Amino acid sequence: MRKWLLVLSLAAAFYLDTMFFNVVNLYGIRPDVMLAVIVSLGVLMGPVPAGAIGFALGLLADILFNKIVGLTALTYMLSGAAAGLFYRKFFADNLIVPTAVAMIC
Repeated sequence: MRKWLLVLSLAAAFYLDTMFFNVVNLYGIRPDVMLAVIVSLGVLMGPVPAGAIGFALGLLADILFNKIVGLTALTYMLSGAAAGLFYRKFFADNLIVPTAVAMIC
């Protein structure tokens, strides 16, 4: 169940980032949903799984939609690894750490 929920949230974030927010322009603001999901995975799963997932999704997005391959993959990988530094070092009800890491990334 947990794996299906992870796959579903990653697919929804990928769709929102690459398709939906390119069409729907909210006053010039385009949120990065995939970055938020990768940072959340880093805090919940650790640096290595979040970095690997971030690299894979970033590489897929680069291959399909960008001219420079690897830049988005590197960004998502480093974001997942940076958020993973807080793995098991915060309480689940504390939202300050994931929010701060997402804002810095």
